[in-house]
Amino acid sequence: MPSPPTSKGLALSPGPALVAGIGLTIGVCAADYLTGAELSFSIFYFLPIVLVTWCAGRSLGLFVASLSGGAWLVAEALGGMAYSADWILAFNTLTRLGVFVTLVLILSSLQDALRAASELARVDSLTGLSNSRAFHEAAEREIFRARRQAEALSVIYVDVDNFKAVNDQFGHSAGDALLVRIGQCLGQDLRATDVAARLGGDEFAVLLPGAGVEAAQLVVAKLDRALATIPAQTSYPIGFSIGVACFDTPPESADAMLHQADALMYEVKRAGKGEVRLASR
Repeated sequence: MPSPPTSKGLALSPGPALVAGIGLTIGVCAADYLTGAELSFSIFYFLPIVLVTWCAGRSLGLFVASLSGGAWLVAEALGGMAYSADWILAFNTLTRLGVFVTLVLILSSLQDALRAASELARVDSLTGLSNSRAFHEAAEREIFRARRQAEALSVIYVDVDNFKAVNDQFGHSAGDALLVRIGQCLGQDLRATDVAARLGGDEFAVLLPGAGVEAAQLVVAKLDRALATIPAQTSYPIGFSIGVACFDTPPESADAMLHQADALMYEVKRAGKGEVRLASR
C-alpha cells in the first residue's frame, strides 16, 4: 500500500515542538552555567526559538524567546557574572530579548510568505480554483484514504464544447470571463472535502471523496443545471461534455482516475457532445 504524502522539513506538531523547545532552553542554560562565563553560549539560545517558531507559530515562539532571555540571565547570575551598574544588566537583558523577538518575527514572516507562495502555486490564477498540481495532490491523498477506509470515490470531468469559437468570435477576454463563470459554477455548493479544479485550457474536474454512484449523480445533475444557464444567458455557442467515473475500489493513481473520467467525457464528444455519461468502475 502506498504511503500518504508527507510534508517536507520540520514536522513536529506544536505540542511536542514546545516541549522540545523548553527542554533545549533548559539544556542550553545548564551548559552555559557549567562552562562558565568565559565561553559564550549565546548562539545556542537561538536553537529552541527557531524550532518552536517554525513548528508552533509566532505566539509560542515569543514565549520561548522570553524563556530563553530569562534562562540566559539565570545562567549568568548562577555563574557569578557581575555588572558594574544595574543599567548595564537591564540594557543587556533588553538587547537579548530584542534580538530573540526579532528572530521570531523574521522567521514567522518568512513562514507566512512561504505558505502564501505555496498556496498560490496550487491555485489557478484565472478562476481561483485549484490547479492541476493541487488536484493531483488532493486526489492522491483521497485515493490513499479511500483505500485505507474502504470508501467510494468519484470524479467529474468537464470539457467546454466549442470553446474555441468563443475566443474566435468574441475575443480572448470573453473566453477568460467564460472560464471564470464556469469555475464559479463548479465551485459553488461543494462540501469542504470536495475539490474543484481547472486542469488546463477549458478542461475542469471535481473530486468527490466518499461519493458513490448515487451521490455523484446528485452532484453532477446540479452542476449540469448550473452550467446550462451559461449559454442561455450569454448566447455563446457552447455546451458541456461531462464524464463521471465512480469507484467502489479506489484506482491506482490520480492519473488513472482522471484517465477513466476523461475517456467517458470523450465518449460524449463522439456521440454528439453536450451530455453526461456516468459509469461505475
